[in-house]
Amino acid sequence: MSLEALAASVVKVAGRDVLATWKVLISLVMTPALYLLYAIVATIVAVKADLPTNWILWMPFLILLALPCIGYAALKFGEAGMDVLKLVLLFTEVRSVSLVASQIARPSHHCSHSWEKSLLRIFEASSAGVG
Repeated sequence: MSLEALAASVVKVAGRDVLATWKVLISLVMTPALYLLYAIVATIVAVKADLPTNWILWMPFLILLALPCIGYAALKFGEAGMDVLKLVLLFTEVRSVSLVASQIARPSHHCSHSWEKSLLRIFEASSAGVG
């Protein structure tokens, strides 16, 4: 099945489009099924906990309403968290390159090897572009 789909696929990147399509199709079926399962389990727990009848009747609806909201919020928080992580990593990379460049650029020792001189030129060029 997947070899036929790969052969018919317009995008020829190791069948990744076919794999992505299957992941989407599976998630379209599994997500509502799992939400329904969670609503049933929460209702059973509500009955076992001897909650009032109103709570037991509303429990599946509350769960089915809350789970997509929680999923969306997790997606948004994860996206914002990745943006912050990339910014922090970029900041630390720029800072470490500038720190190394400043330590190498100090005239405290004489460069006797050609590779040291080349390295010094590279770091001087990168620190000039950063700062």
